[in-house]
Amino acid sequence: HPFLTVDTYAHGKDNFLVDFLKNSPMGSNLEVLKQDINLKGQQKVKVHLDFPLNKKHIEVKPVGHITFLETDFQMQQFQLQKLVGAMEFSGFSLLLNDLKAKFLNQKVDISGKIITKPNSKPVIDVVLHGNYDISNFESILGTSLPASGFTPWVFSISNKETEQTNFTASSNLVGVQLDMPQPLFKIKEQKAPFSISCELPCINSGWQMKYNDKVATNFALDAQSKSFQMNSFVFGNKAISQDFGGEIDVLDLDKWLTVLDENKTSDSAQTKLPFDAMSLQVNKLIFMSRELTNVAIEVEKNSDELIFKVNGDNVLGTVKIANDVKRKGIVVKLDKLHWQTLNDENKEQELNKLAKISAEYPALHVYIADFIYDGAPLGEASIEVRPVAQGVRVEKFQTNSDLLKLSINGTWFRNKGKRGLSTFNIIMTSKDIAKFLLNLDLHAPISQADTIINMQASWNGLPSEFEIKNISGNMHVAIGKGEVVDAKPGMGRVLGLFSLTNLPRRLILDFKDVFAKGLQFSSMQGDFTLENGVANTDGFVIDSSSAQIVITGVTDLAKQSYDQLVVVTPRVGRVLPTIGAIAGGAVGAAAGFLVQGMFHKGLKKVGKIVYKVTGTWEKPEIKLITTEEQ
Repeated sequence: HPFLTVDTYAHGKDNFLVDFLKNSPMGSNLEVLKQDINLKGQQKVKVHLDFPLNKKHIEVKPVGHITFLETDFQMQQFQLQKLVGAMEFSGFSLLLNDLKAKFLNQKVDISGKIITKPNSKPVIDVVLHGNYDISNFESILGTSLPASGFTPWVFSISNKETEQTNFTASSNLVGVQLDMPQPLFKIKEQKAPFSISCELPCINSGWQMKYNDKVATNFALDAQSKSFQMNSFVFGNKAISQDFGGEIDVLDLDKWLTVLDENKTSDSAQTKLPFDAMSLQVNKLIFMSRELTNVAIEVEKNSDELIFKVNGDNVLGTVKIANDVKRKGIVVKLDKLHWQTLNDENKEQELNKLAKISAEYPALHVYIADFIYDGAPLGEASIEVRPVAQGVRVEKFQTNSDLLKLSINGTWFRNKGKRGLSTFNIIMTSKDIAKFLLNLDLHAPISQADTIINMQASWNGLPSEFEIKNISGNMHVAIGKGEVVDAKPGMGRVLGLFSLTNLPRRLILDFKDVFAKGLQFSSMQGDFTLENGVANTDGFVIDSSSAQIVITGVTDLAKQSYDQLVVVTPRVGRVLPTIGAIAGGAVGAAAGFLVQGMFHKGLKKVGKIVYKVTGTWEKPEIKLITTEEQ
């Protein structure tokens, strides 16, 4: 079986190889050669052919290799620079084993194969391996990315599993930190598989992106109009019936709102959402530095507004954002909201964010049927807030429960101080203030008494930075019939009601009604001036059937200390028929001195007793100043 052997050696530059392949037996079956391909640089070709001389219809299989000498390759957006190495071919198969080049300005190794049998679909499976720093992508895209680090990437061009030829870029992102809010955030050491692919040529084709079983999305880019269209966005790895939605383990809404605010454009037009409905399950939602758990969110869009229906462990209700949000604001209607206070670190972060509120933010119209704040059952709540040129105006903040009614209005001035200045009117009324305070783990020294507190106050910072020790202003306190009981540290300290039971019971009087249930009173009332955490009163008066107690002086709410006078005047006709129990310590010694003096004076009737109260809230020092006889 004689053969004719033909060995061909050729070299050329630029598109020499493209022309050679188009005119070879492989050319008719290489669809890729129909694309706009440009080569720059030198190439060499060696071809070995064996032709049988006495047999017809024998398939001739060319064998050889193509050598690239720092050749640049471009097919539309796909580019390789400084391509070096040999590509072997055998029959109708191109084998890429040890090619090196630069792709996206970084060195890559190229391997794979291209099979082009006549009358059959060519099979393409080419892979590029390279290590990339995030800065490489930033320089190509011309913009900064919310990521940093260095990691291996794999780029593939293949049609093994699909009818069309796809381009895919993938990495496990080990070595890259992704500085995006949850659920996308990752540290460098974490493995998080990522891939993005398109159908070649990628212009005007659909793109698919997957990230760590957390996000799968499909979008399209129109090169001519430069428009972006989101076709689907699914969270988690569970199949859902909708194109948008899914399940998220942790969603940090605070940080996402910050990202959106920092990247907003000057175009004030409302962003068009790519969906009419979305269902989302969030296991932990972080909002205003609080954690809301097991939150189901249903999003609906109609011609007038965007509606969020939320149902979780801590919240239930709807939020409506009108298309004309600047004029109509945001309407919140909740069946329940159980809101928690913050630790010091989160509180500081949240306060700094809130201080940046601008006049562009919309008005808020809020109704809550069951509002619990940090364990305090506030009942129904109505809130009306609107931006003003100077800051934010709280038109109404009202709560109404069986135990407490609260009414607040005022203004936060943005440009006064580090976090602004708050000036508010506060009215609080309660049928049983002690029972309400027990919900806050505060033990009030007053039991079952109607209470009214009316305050005009100002303080540095946001409205949520209200603390009694930091405010300045005026406060009127009026308390109806009730009794004073032994109190643990709490709300009573504000009014200077330090163990008032000890004064009449252990130091002064021995009335049976006092001994039985504590000091029963018909009323308490007085006015306080507040200045940088120091409360001063010219007379907080406690009236009872047994005596009148008048407290004057100051209480330092920051240092938690007293500098007060307490004047106790028995009612006319009240006498000291028996000697009461004597307390120990310094106070007991003073009382003992008083009792001894009364014995020497023949148990004359006591008219008025004055005490000086100093020391701390925890250890007040009570000193007898003077006594008067009736």
